[in-house]
Order: sequence, then structure tokens, then C-alpha cells
Amino acid sequence: MFYKKEKQFLDYAGGYGLFVRIMRNLGLNFYWQDKYANNLFAKTFSAEESNIKNYGLITAFEVLEHLEDPIKELEILFNLSSHILISTELLPEHKPKPNEWHYFALEHGQHIGFFSKKTMEFITNKYGFNYYTNGSDIHLFTKMKISKFLFKLVMRFKFSLLYRYVFKLKSLQEEDQAKMIKYQKGL
Repeated sequence: MFYKKEKQFLDYAGGYGLFVRIMRNLGLNFYWQDKYANNLFAKTFSAEESNIKNYGLITAFEVLEHLEDPIKELEILFNLSSHILISTELLPEHKPKPNEWHYFALEHGQHIGFFSKKTMEFITNKYGFNYYTNGSDIHLFTKMKISKFLFKLVMRFKFSLLYRYVFKLKSLQEEDQAKMIKYQKGL
């Protein structure tokens, strides 16, 4: 709702590409990037092949907590867009012990970084962004000023379905399928 639908968007560390495929089916021009996963669902929409230098918005869902140097990665993203939407659970203020918070994910040990509200505000101030959050697990760093109330409203699932119809987004599925057929035939 806050970004022009004609822009290109990037799903950073996008896994198998399912989110990109869903967003393209909804009519948003998303691209995929992931150093560690195979692109199964968005093959012809790889950021590396697109040569796009600036994105209208970058999403990074459940990524930061896996990174050894999240600030370095965020700096890369901030150079590609002025609008970064991430998901990561905020560290509770009571600073739980490892067995008191599920997000430590002790069973697999892949969560190595944790972020508090104070950390998010530090990032915001250091890089000159505005920060919007649902107070839990969705966070937007943006150069744009928006209503905090409107941001929280947009984060509600049913509102996002309404958005598709209000702005008359047309699925890119048929266009993408034609591109994929050409890709498979080597044209």
C-alpha cells in the first residue's frame, strides 16, 4: 500500500522462491535472491539475472537471526532500497533464559542473533531510517514517513486481501508461465 505496484521488489534470502511466486501471482513484480537455497518456484526471476540496482521494497523474512554479521547484511540491503521489511521476533524485555523462549530454537541452533526494540532503534538512528513495527515480529525500515496506525492496519491479513481488489492488481502468472516456457526451450 505504501509502495508503487509498478516497482520491482526483492525477497532477500527467499528460500525456494515460494513467496516470490505468490507475490507475482498477486500482481507484484518480485524477484528472488538466496545464497543458500535452490530457486524452485521463481526460476526466471532471480535478482542476479535481472541486473536491477534499486528495489521499491526488499523483504527479508526470518533471515536476520541466522546471520553472523546482520549489520553488514543490512548495509547491503540499504544500498539496494530505502525500504526494508523484515520479520524477526523481538527479544522480550525480561531477557529470558535459553529454555524460557522458543525463538532461541535450541533444537537446531540456527538462530544466532537476537534483536531487541533498542537494537532496532539503534539501526534506525545509525542509518537515518524511520522504523515501524507491529511490536512483535514485523519491522519496516523506511525513508518514508507513514502513519503508525496505518502500518499496523496494513499488517493485518484480511486488509492485504482487500488491497489486492482495491488496487486491481492483475496476476503475473500467465506472463510468467510464457517466460518460463521460453526459458525451458532455451529461447
